[in-house]
Amino acid sequence: MNSSFRISSTRRSSGCKSECEQHFQTTNELLAKKPKDKEKLEETVILLKMQINLLNDENVKLRFEIQHLQKQIAIQEKTLQMNKNFKLSKSSKLNKPITKEH
Repeated sequence: MNSSFRISSTRRSSGCKSECEQHFQTTNELLAKKPKDKEKLEETVILLKMQINLLNDENVKLRFEIQHLQKQIAIQEKTLQMNKNFKLSKSSKLNKPITKEH
């Protein structure tokens, strides 16, 4: 394994959960060990695969959270636009001159 390979934490948002940070730390520690014998190497590979699975699970959770937040934003934007349109229509009705119709 290439010892220069590291999972970067600088590109993740500051809102990443500490659990996610722990997964990256554990993975980096496993990569830094460089086991010498075959048994230790196999054990490290298994642990790395487990870390990949945990990170994939976290990724799925974050994707669902992002989708949920995107839906909430879309609803709020639509509500805001409807409120603006309502205020505009209300103010334009108030600004019309009052005429008497017979």
